[in-house]
Amino acid sequence: MSYGEFGYSDDWMRVNTIASFASDGQRPCMKPFQLSLALWTLSFMPVWGIDGARREVYKAVGDVELALHVFEPRDRVATDRRPAALFFFGGGWNGGMPEQFVPHAQYLVSRGMIAMVADYRTASKHKTTPFECVKDAKSAMRWVRRHADRLGIDANRIAAGGGSAGGHLAAATATISDFNEDSDDLSVSAVPNALLLFNPVYDNGPTGYGHKRVKDQWEVFSPMHNIGKGIPPAIVFLGTNDALISAATAKSFQAKMREVGSQSELFLYEGQTHGFFNESKSPRHYYQTAREMDKFLVSLGYLEGTPTIKPPVFGCREDAEAKALTVTYAGRALARFEHALDTATPERRLETYKPFLHVYDKAGKQVITKGAGGQFTHHRGIFLGFSRIKVGEDGYDLWHMKEGVQAHQRFTGIAGDANRGEFTSEIAWQDNTGKVLLLEKRHFRFSTPPVGAYALIEMKSDLTAVAGDTHMSGDPEHAGAQFRPADDVVKSETSYTFHADGIDPKKDVDLPWVGETFRLESMKPKFSVFILNHPSNPTGTKFSAYRDYGRFGAYPEFKIAQGMTSSLHYQWIISQGSLLEKPVIERAVQVFAER
Repeated sequence: MSYGEFGYSDDWMRVNTIASFASDGQRPCMKPFQLSLALWTLSFMPVWGIDGARREVYKAVGDVELALHVFEPRDRVATDRRPAALFFFGGGWNGGMPEQFVPHAQYLVSRGMIAMVADYRTASKHKTTPFECVKDAKSAMRWVRRHADRLGIDANRIAAGGGSAGGHLAAATATISDFNEDSDDLSVSAVPNALLLFNPVYDNGPTGYGHKRVKDQWEVFSPMHNIGKGIPPAIVFLGTNDALISAATAKSFQAKMREVGSQSELFLYEGQTHGFFNESKSPRHYYQTAREMDKFLVSLGYLEGTPTIKPPVFGCREDAEAKALTVTYAGRALARFEHALDTATPERRLETYKPFLHVYDKAGKQVITKGAGGQFTHHRGIFLGFSRIKVGEDGYDLWHMKEGVQAHQRFTGIAGDANRGEFTSEIAWQDNTGKVLLLEKRHFRFSTPPVGAYALIEMKSDLTAVAGDTHMSGDPEHAGAQFRPADDVVKSETSYTFHADGIDPKKDVDLPWVGETFRLESMKPKFSVFILNHPSNPTGTKFSAYRDYGRFGAYPEFKIAQGMTSSLHYQWIISQGSLLEKPVIERAVQVFAER
């Protein structure tokens, strides 16, 4: 990434990075000999860019350098004339980074194309208007075409792509004749040969996006209103719940394109919102849209054969040394099942006396659930326990683990593919002498979540009574299947939601679902977690959903005859950044009930 993208020249930033400073108490001051050394060193330092790409400056405006980051196949030779794609990032012409389309660029390179991601001036970095953005996009297209031979590019097979405002810029290069940089060579065409548009804001008319910013120039700025004969073929991807671009707008664009004889393909994704196609937001939709992009390019003769992109898959990786099993999706950590048991010391027993499931944030970087220690050390991630278990005449607390432990025995059924990841932990619920009271098969299944969520976790616990007739009980706060956020939960921002108004979780029972929203001090976005109660669960289930530290869940009371098995069945739906809408949860409840 170039520091010039933040409004500084690369040279200035590199000088200030490598040199030592002496402070006068108010601002840094560079000593003369340090400045000389820094400037001398600059000539030997590479220009900052994006990993795996070659940085090429396509334009300079004052002291601002604008760059293209070029990705090319390793087998490219000087005589090649390959098809190419140039991508523009989104951000409302206000901000954004070229890195947004690196996954798309890297995939097209794997298919033999040359791909580039472009920087351009934005309001937040350069105090510019959307008109300068269009000028920069056109300059970038002209630069690529003018240098096509050197880059090994076929000048007649250059696609322009982008998302949101970047989609507007790509469409603008194909449709708008105004807004050309004075320094551009207008004899070189800025019109691409194909368009790859991801929720593009290409309608800037009175009811479209950005109209207030372009005002009376909207008619010459809006791609939708400048479609004419000869517009290059386009493919458009849009979510039906996009708040900026309606499905009707996308259909109108397609109709106008076809009226002038241009190829136009439209893919609508039910329930998806703005930016759904980004690999960082939804690996599944990145895969789906990239695959259709590939097929579109095949239809134009840019690529050959079938798409090679692989769907994101669930994986289960066991770490025998750490006593944990990590579940991943698209290579990112989704959850981690902790199952260590060490009774050698009281301290280690406290840390390891029950298995539980940690849950990660959307990026797979940080767990958002609680482990051992802290307030109420027996609260741990997604966990299961009962504070009053009666076997015959004997009573046991296997919630606080006073009279025993839950001992993981082994894993079975470990599997993962594009549709689900799953495993079963066989657990012995035993007293402090090692006598087994219950044998449990705790099965976890991870699958594609509902719209807006990033994790769908299903747990089915099969409990078999092996030491006598068993009564499982406790109370809503000290028994059942529970979820506990990390210790740094912001208590003042924890709230609960229910399927209907007027629900009192201390009185009402057998709720179909309960939701919680919370935030952690260590993270900016909020999280929402919903627990779904399967209709096969014991009746009379109570829910604890009122504590500000966020521990909440379902408490059923039931009996198991010796040698018999009873089952508990729940799902957790987890989202980051926004609360899921009730219709989404209601639909998930219906689907879950059918399992």
